[in-house]
Amino acid sequence: MTPKRWLYLLCAVWVLAVGALAALETPEPGESVSLPELSGVEGGSAVCLNTADAEELMALPGIGPVMAARIVDYRERHRGFDSLEELIRVEGIGEARLRAWSRYMVLGEWEESS
Repeated sequence: MTPKRWLYLLCAVWVLAVGALAALETPEPGESVSLPELSGVEGGSAVCLNTADAEELMALPGIGPVMAARIVDYRERHRGFDSLEELIRVEGIGEARLRAWSRYMVLGEWEESS
């Protein structure tokens, strides 16, 4: 098999895996999903990952001062996040936390602090 076909196969497997994970997170028809009231964008339902300060991040369930500081520090050192999935590179964040928090976050534009 050529390298190009391996790449296509890998992409297909990735798309199927992402779809399967999304199906696990999708509520059943008629099932209510409530989001906590958060200070952030879009009517208080999400926090912008690339602009939120530590206090805004701590409004999310399960994020305390240490984790918020790690997220802000990573963002500053790497000039922002390119995707929500990049959060997994922050110490202490695994797949489960990423899935749980991603519903409360939007990426937003990176703005370098002065």
